[in-house]
Amino acid sequence: MTVIRVVARDIREHDAVGRFALHTARRLNELGTRAVCYAENTVFADSLVRPIQRLGVDLAPEDQILFHFSTFDPALEEILSYPLRKHCYVHNITDPAYFREWNPSEYGNVLLGYGQFRLLGGFDSLAANSMFTADVIKEHVPTEPKRGIELVPPIPDIRSWKNMTSQQPSMNLNPAEPLLLFVGRRAPNKNISRLLRVVARLQERQPQFNLAFVGRAVVEAYEEDIRSTIASSGSAKQKWHVFNEVSDSELRWLYERAYAFVTFSTHEGFCIPVADAFYFDLPVYGYAQPAVNELCVRAGGNYRLTEQDDDGLVARDLDAFLERHAEIEKKPFTNNVPRRVEEYCNGDRVDRWLSGIMSLQQERTVD
Repeated sequence: MTVIRVVARDIREHDAVGRFALHTARRLNELGTRAVCYAENTVFADSLVRPIQRLGVDLAPEDQILFHFSTFDPALEEILSYPLRKHCYVHNITDPAYFREWNPSEYGNVLLGYGQFRLLGGFDSLAANSMFTADVIKEHVPTEPKRGIELVPPIPDIRSWKNMTSQQPSMNLNPAEPLLLFVGRRAPNKNISRLLRVVARLQERQPQFNLAFVGRAVVEAYEEDIRSTIASSGSAKQKWHVFNEVSDSELRWLYERAYAFVTFSTHEGFCIPVADAFYFDLPVYGYAQPAVNELCVRAGGNYRLTEQDDDGLVARDLDAFLERHAEIEKKPFTNNVPRRVEEYCNGDRVDRWLSGIMSLQQERTVD
């Protein structure tokens, strides 16, 4: 019996790559093909995610490999050497330049990851989370697979929010005051310090605004920069709420309670939090990064993206955007109104992609 071996270097909780790797394995099993996960680094038991060292032992000639590429992976060349069908889902890799100043060791690791893009031509099929990521692949892989690069949003089904409870996290928030929300790792490419500076300038004009930002720290030196920005922000920081991690129920509450979603990230492969914001009918204000722009065009509602570098000008533009939003009658959140984000991120594209991989298994059986 054919087994699809789903591989990612890291499969962790509260991590987009790990969650999607687990979903692809779970969905393959639901669609009728046995799938098993493997990772070098994981928090899960072997019954759910096996150590990568077991992959070569477990493989059978009729198996296939589904590899999730998001960072340098020392197992990649060995995986490509196996004489069986291999497929790759590319999440993209953060540009190494973002880590040169803040974390030299991670800079070297990410640089090695960028060097592995050229190896992706060795897979039988490639899928990417966005056209931006597909273009990065094309820069490094001169010949695409004959099936091309399939675009697959890395979201199992955004409508799963419907079935989730809502629970307020521990925070002191005046219910009469509006809340701006950011969700994402506190990494250099997320541009957190600039987000804080812009919000502080906005609060000079509109002191009623609060800010909640959710995401774990990943680079200690960059955390120092964030702490320095917070310390120099005067009274503005009194209305800033920092969460390292929240439960899905608490995250839903924040999306429901928020007035707008704000991000100044300058490098993304897809940006799931922006899709989630659109699902909850939040206006989105952000930096015009290619993948974010692509997502807004494909699935967005009310959004504005900027390339302006001056914090003061951006704060004024954000203020005007929020004022225009206030003039629009905001419809209450409902669970039965289809929107573009649901059409784009409803899981159908994931199922079609996985079904295509399964059909290759059937072709081999016929052969």
